[in-house]
Amino acid sequence: MSELADIQLKFGFDSDAILMMRKTFDECTAVEDQYTMARKIMLTAFETGNSNFQSDFSDRALDRDARRSSLETGLLQILNAHAYGKVDLKLMARKFSGMQIVSIDGVPELNNVLTQEELAYYVVLSSLATLTRNELRESVITNSSILSMLETIPDTNDILDNFMMGRYETFQR
Repeated sequence: MSELADIQLKFGFDSDAILMMRKTFDECTAVEDQYTMARKIMLTAFETGNSNFQSDFSDRALDRDARRSSLETGLLQILNAHAYGKVDLKLMARKFSGMQIVSIDGVPELNNVLTQEELAYYVVLSSLATLTRNELRESVITNSSILSMLETIPDTNDILDNFMMGRYETFQR
């Protein structure tokens, strides 16, 4: 069935292809096969702009991810958070701030789509826009992976620091 989905994608029948891949996913019995198919559906949904399938299958891929600490996991976490941006900004901010692997260097699926700097801004701005000060402290300020990423992009670190320290005049520049 996967070959038929590939043909459908090639000719622009994106929704039909995703539905065919979903049938293949439902027929998979091994966790690794489910992971592979969920990842394929998630990436196809991302590329075609189908946020419903992207969120559903990024959740499923993360649940079945055996590596849990690879660039692959980082890709899943980023696309999982991204999927919720159109539906629930607060959930997107929580998912972004809960990421453990945030380097996107060397992730070919995100080339020409998202840079490390843009990811840092997504994390900071979505968090500032939707999370309370306590939630920011609990999820962003205490997440060493996020802080490491923000330190590589000085503006994002300054924005967050100025907001948390109440330096609003500096923060608004």
